[in-house]
Amino acid sequence: MSGHLADYMFDPDFTADIKEVADNLRARRKFVNELVLELQHAWCDCTGTNVAPKPNLIIFLLTENSPEVVDRALRITANKVALGIVPNKGERWYPYLLGVIRNLNSAMNRPLLTPEDLEMEEVK
Repeated sequence: MSGHLADYMFDPDFTADIKEVADNLRARRKFVNELVLELQHAWCDCTGTNVAPKPNLIIFLLTENSPEVVDRALRITANKVALGIVPNKGERWYPYLLGVIRNLNSAMNRPLLTPEDLEMEEVK
């Protein structure tokens, strides 16, 4: 009977490992939910409204981008919405948001300039 699932289920090490994985997943879910709520509040603060992108959209963005990029992109887009530059309709602000994310990711992959690159020189 060695090697059967029943053998593993009653193994204290196995059950401890499963409990640890489950605890880690719960902690991760709690962290993600708190982060999403913070990002929604940031959007509301920037737009001056009480509506924000839905959690599933923000979670999707977080699966493909760093939290810093998503935060910054949401704030940039929300400010454009607040100023009336980008309409507060999903079919308009969402493509804008994706463009901001693309540009932020592109900027992050560019080589940083050194102080020598920023020095001024006399033009003759």
